[in-house]
Amino acid sequence: MILRRTIAFAIALLLAPCASLAQSTIPSGHLLGNSTAAERTPTDTTLSALFDRAFACTQGQIVNRGASLNSCTAAPILGLSGTLGSLSFGNATSGLVKIQPVTGVLGSSVLSLPAATDTLTGKATTDIFTNKTYDTAGTGNSFKINGQSITSVSGTGTQVAIVGALTNSTVPRWLAGVLSNGAISDDGTNIAVAGAASATAFSSGTNGVIGGSLTLNGSATGSSLVKVAAAAGSSTFQLPVGNGSSGQLLSTNGSGVTSWITASGTGTVTSVVCGSVTITSTGTCDNGVLLDTVTASSSASITGAVTFSGTYNRYQLVFSGILPATNAVGCRLRINSGGIQTTGYLAAIVFSTAAATPVASAPTTFINCSRSDTADVPNTGQGISGQVWIDAPSGTTAPKNIDVKFVYPSSANSITQLSGGGFWNGGNGAVTNWQVDFTSGNIASGTVRVYGWK
Repeated sequence: MILRRTIAFAIALLLAPCASLAQSTIPSGHLLGNSTAAERTPTDTTLSALFDRAFACTQGQIVNRGASLNSCTAAPILGLSGTLGSLSFGNATSGLVKIQPVTGVLGSSVLSLPAATDTLTGKATTDIFTNKTYDTAGTGNSFKINGQSITSVSGTGTQVAIVGALTNSTVPRWLAGVLSNGAISDDGTNIAVAGAASATAFSSGTNGVIGGSLTLNGSATGSSLVKVAAAAGSSTFQLPVGNGSSGQLLSTNGSGVTSWITASGTGTVTSVVCGSVTITSTGTCDNGVLLDTVTASSSASITGAVTFSGTYNRYQLVFSGILPATNAVGCRLRINSGGIQTTGYLAAIVFSTAAATPVASAPTTFINCSRSDTADVPNTGQGISGQVWIDAPSGTTAPKNIDVKFVYPSSANSITQLSGGGFWNGGNGAVTNWQVDFTSGNIASGTVRVYGWK
């Protein structure tokens, strides 16, 4: 009886904790366990605490399966000999990015990532590099441009790069890839290319894109530009030997070979033709300035849109194809001096044809631009052409001289030519404009151009 009571009491003592636990609850995600270093009764424990105790984990480590056991480490190893390890990252949209070593026998290497936030570049991708230094001085390092290795920045190597100004210490040996027999040498001042240059040596410009040019800078200031025409053709010029003598000229033989020559020949200039003016002693060569163009089109009369002034000493009216609308009429020129003047003219005009004796005329109501003794300008053919000169139109001390010269096909199937001059004798006032009309009908077509001469 005593033994039975003793056993029952022992069982009660053993089941007491279980009864206590059975009557209590634990938080979600927790479990009963022992996360301490010693043996003890299971208590409410977190899974993290049990993992840390079981695998000796600390902050910053993950569980990694070793050769026989799992353990926590900050340097996990994925894969083993014969099995490729890799690490994949899922894209926010779709797809994966996988990091893995190349296949084959590998040593032990370390890939260090940059300290700053950046984007890594790929071997087969197109990337723009900034703030990068390429060290070609290190053993095994090489930098290539278009397949040519650049080993240093100056010197006499097979390929070098230019740094700063083109000097003795920066001879551009990399031009050897552009020039055949392209050895480049210098004496500390001048740089020379030895051997024959290939077809592309020192080529400038691209046909259809941009023209080539060569700029030569002065040692102190300024520069000179040498360029060719847009349609340059194909030319080769060979410069002569030496600098030539003072006063000599550079001449070509027509085949691109140039030489220094001495100008030969002497003479005296006796006159210079400048437009319609011939200068025989002294004077100013001045081309007329086009001021106005008046075009007739079934016009009763035509007059200038530009007013004469003292800006020019002479005014020139050039007639081209003045054709009447009515057959067999006469042409009249009048000037404007306080209005179009219809009386008071003094003129001496001579008409001539190939088949008749010249005829003189002295009109008083206009200046002739065709015959006045007979109306003979036809309304077909080339019309009247010629010119009128009006001298010093802005003067106020004398009448203004008017010189005329005209030619036209007459109604009698012959050419009529007239020349002469005159002036309006009604006063000394300034002449400001002009007017042309026919004795009957309109002006069908033709132009009068007005030029100013100084």
